[in-house]
Amino acid sequence: MDVQHTSKPLQQLPISYPDPDPPDRNLAKSATEHANKSIAINPNDAAVHIFKAMALDLQGFTTSALEALEAALSPLAPKSLSDGERSDVLC
Repeated sequence: MDVQHTSKPLQQLPISYPDPDPPDRNLAKSATEHANKSIAINPNDAAVHIFKAMALDLQGFTTSALEALEAALSPLAPKSLSDGERSDVLC
């Protein structure tokens, strides 16, 4: 998943998920806000939807996190993911 174009808060979310030492809620909240801005610019980028889902889940918003994952797998967004990345989202 290429996150070069994403913001710093999104890049600071744990890559190994779930992380035994999760970031504080402020970082997760900031990452969610930045993800929303990135999605407004390019709603078809599945990677940002996935990072948003991670940030929402870290805040305890499970239903919203699942909705973000659903958006990542919507008909338009998966075109931005490789086959391996799509299967990783489902695991």
